[in-house]
Amino acid sequence: IARRSILGDIAMASTDDKPEDFEISATLLEEVVERGEAVLSYDATVDSRFSGAQSLILQGVKAIVCVPIHVNATVEFLLYLDSINRGVFTEQDLEVLETFAIYAGMALENLALIRRVKEDAETRSNLERLMSPNLVDKVVSGELEVAKGGQEDDITVLFLDIRNFVGYTENKRPEAVITFLNELFELMVEVIFYHEGTLDKYIGDCIMAFWGAPIGVEDHAYKAVLAAKQMMDIANEYSASLEAAGEEPFKIGIGINTDWMVAGYVGATRT
Repeated sequence: IARRSILGDIAMASTDDKPEDFEISATLLEEVVERGEAVLSYDATVDSRFSGAQSLILQGVKAIVCVPIHVNATVEFLLYLDSINRGVFTEQDLEVLETFAIYAGMALENLALIRRVKEDAETRSNLERLMSPNLVDKVVSGELEVAKGGQEDDITVLFLDIRNFVGYTENKRPEAVITFLNELFELMVEVIFYHEGTLDKYIGDCIMAFWGAPIGVEDHAYKAVLAAKQMMDIANEYSASLEAAGEEPFKIGIGINTDWMVAGYVGATRT
């Protein structure tokens, strides 16, 4: 099996032992790739299609069969057989190879589709921790690009933190603190996403979120205020439920600011 990269003389062969380089006529490659059809020659030395193919003459190649493997309507691989003997390959051989090429192409398309679905699922899983579902859909579909760099825009930023967090947690076990933070943040982030905000980061007991980036959000300041009001209400209900269960209640504080800011993605390519 030869992988087509350029219309040149070198391709990779798959053998029982290990891959090795061998020569395929550029004339033959052009014939198969450009037409997208299989080639069968009983004797290449007298075949007018390969009259200028010096590499075939030098190698003493006589019989040739070459079948393209299409992947998404593009010739990506070639099935190639040759022999120094005339008339070795028949029309029946060609039919068998063409059938194999069809199934091989379908298998490669399915493999590429599975890989793409897996990559999309991983991308979606990572982004769903930071963005609302509508933004995630835009990124996965390619409508919105997530790349390093930033641009200035009118943005609203929200900070939420737990008041006196050190004092509140100093008598609690670490496992209990982690459980408390996860439960609270789960509730708060749902509110952020509901109001079309983007989660920027967790900073200890603090949540930072913003509206207006990476794509514009209409009335972003108003939506941030609505989110803050709902977050306060939900946090108070959660605190009351803890107190009713005999645990210490807590308070949160929220700050909001709207201004022209540079929003973007900072960090290494490998994350």
